[in-house]
Amino acid sequence: MNISELSKLSGLNAPTIRYYEQIKLLPKPQRLTNGYRRYSENDLQQLMLIKQAQQVGFTLEEIKALVPANMSSWNHDTIIAA
Repeated sequence: MNISELSKLSGLNAPTIRYYEQIKLLPKPQRLTNGYRRYSENDLQQLMLIKQAQQVGFTLEEIKALVPANMSSWNHDTIIAA
């Protein structure tokens, strides 16, 4: 999916998504030959987790410390315990 689709599904605007990439909360997306970003379902899941963590009071730095760069290796119990 492209950034506008990801934005609609996540409820976050494109500049916020790009910022999360810049500060390494979200991994760099794959780039298409035209230079457009291509996002995966894992990227959407990670954005939703970030958004939910912010809603309950976590700062971006705290989220960055808890959320792995690759959602396939995250430890659910550790995040829930925090």
